[in-house]
Amino acid sequence: MATIHPVFEQAMGAAIDAFNIGRLDDAADKCQHILQINSEAPAAHQLLAVIFLQQQKVADAQRHISSCLKIRPHHAPSLITAGRIAMARQDLDGALAFFENATAISIDEPESVYLSGLVLAEQGNLAAAVNAFVRLVHLNPSHAHAWFSLGSAYKQAGIKIKAIDAFEKAIALDPHQADAWFNLGLIHQDESHLEEAATAFSAAMQERPDFVEAAVNLGIVMQERGLMEEAMNAYSTAYRTRLDTFGRIANALASRPHGRMWINLSQLRQLLGT
Repeated sequence: MATIHPVFEQAMGAAIDAFNIGRLDDAADKCQHILQINSEAPAAHQLLAVIFLQQQKVADAQRHISSCLKIRPHHAPSLITAGRIAMARQDLDGALAFFENATAISIDEPESVYLSGLVLAEQGNLAAAVNAFVRLVHLNPSHAHAWFSLGSAYKQAGIKIKAIDAFEKAIALDPHQADAWFNLGLIHQDESHLEEAATAFSAAMQERPDFVEAAVNLGIVMQERGLMEEAMNAYSTAYRTRLDTFGRIANALASRPHGRMWINLSQLRQLLGT
């Protein structure tokens, strides 16, 4: 039975420790030193690939993960790293192949299933993406991001009732998910559930105060409810955070029920900015 040389184990442990505390350059130097001694150390190649990917040095990451997979082609974590690198290279087909191989090797590994679902959704294969995320939430019902991604896939597919259920489960598991609150609000807004939409958009803004899209939509919902003071407060929050929201705000005020019109738009800008 093969054993790991204690000197290598110690050096690799030091590299991992440096990586875990965010000292990426130090970790990379330690891995490079290991490879000078043993150019076929797969763990060093894999960690270098992860480091270079984080540093957006995609070509270097690709070179090291290729070296790693030549040595251990059936190592699921290395395949997942290779898939992430392929995603960074916009090679979605390649990424999906790596993630599916990782899943085949480790069938209960949630990360590869989750990443497969993300790629499938980005490719527009929503039915397959839904299947991947459904499988994932069955494997790990407490995976809040999986529920959010399932909701997003349902929402893209126009299956609103199931999307609402998935977003609500995501929020129940992690109420700090601003994007889940926002997407839940969008569906309620589309369905004219104005009170529920306002609650969701307000929660999104509470979790992310600079969430201007939520602020604008909250303003629109409040305006449609006839609550103009609350609407103007939300619009002001959006405008003060990002000035380029002005066009959408002015259009909403002019075109929706209970709206207002300004002949002099500079007056509206001044009002929103105060």
